[in-house]
Amino acid sequence: MKNTTNYKAKNLFRISIWLFTLIIIAMLFFYMRNKREILSGLLKINLKDLLLLIFIWILLSFSRSYTRKIMAASFGVRLKFLDWYGLYLFTNMLSLVIPARGDFIFSAAYLKKKYKLPISSFASIIYGNSILLALTLSLEGMVVLLYVGLRKNIWNLNMWYIMGGMAALAIFFAFLPNKKFSSKKWIIKKINNMIESWEKLRSNPVLLMKLASLEILGSVLFAFWMFSSYSILGFEIDFPDAFFAGIACQMSYFFKLTPGNLGIRESLVGFVSQITKIGFAEGVTVTLLQRALSTVGFLLLGGISGIFIIRKILSLGLNIKHIGSKNTDD
Repeated sequence: MKNTTNYKAKNLFRISIWLFTLIIIAMLFFYMRNKREILSGLLKINLKDLLLLIFIWILLSFSRSYTRKIMAASFGVRLKFLDWYGLYLFTNMLSLVIPARGDFIFSAAYLKKKYKLPISSFASIIYGNSILLALTLSLEGMVVLLYVGLRKNIWNLNMWYIMGGMAALAIFFAFLPNKKFSSKKWIIKKINNMIESWEKLRSNPVLLMKLASLEILGSVLFAFWMFSSYSILGFEIDFPDAFFAGIACQMSYFFKLTPGNLGIRESLVGFVSQITKIGFAEGVTVTLLQRALSTVGFLLLGGISGIFIIRKILSLGLNIKHIGSKNTDD
């Protein structure tokens, strides 16, 4: 009876996720259908500009995936290129169609089988780095907001509230004592996992500095990707504004409510573009361009990586049908 109830709850959750996704897509479609002149810029991109964006995307994907290699090494596990970069590409390809964290479960099960890396250790890689990412992005965002305010005399209180709130939350978790809350509720379990994972991370200052440096490098690369995308489409933007738009885009990681964050990322970047006087439609158009490039990249490179990963899974005797099971032993 309990299993039946859980099964129905999961199906209801999946249906609600797809319904929410369709609603967001519909809202964006109806808004953008009268913005054809702005969208037409997507058809005017030349090959040289396209190759530049692809090159920056590849650099960005390297910086993001290298985090897994560094953190796995802290547990004494030396990941091969396929397992830190290829797996990153493949699971991001999966996330295009899998809501919530199915890609996370796949990675955890695969690395546990191949490297005997406990799922709790992999979770600490993800959860611990999430707190660091939130802290880094919020502090970067406030620095950019301060720069824009002093230079242009633009002080958007709403964005200050958002960045300040995010920074306060990240700092709260960062300095929270390593003490678990006693509750069986899923949200409390998540918080306990984050606290425990962050404790492991902050107890290693060298590792913390390496990861922080990677996060900053990733933000800089993302800013160049945003700046190049706006410029190539003919939208004038200052680099600090592009940097802030990139931060907003990366913040969508924490609101992964739809497959591939479809609609969420477009809305966030559109909102930031609106408050920076560029325009909501322009921001959505930039995000559509980047989504098209990243989708093709993940499908192509992730698909190729997936072939080798699946072959390795079969050789290890791991059942693909059950690889995403949450009941996998720790």
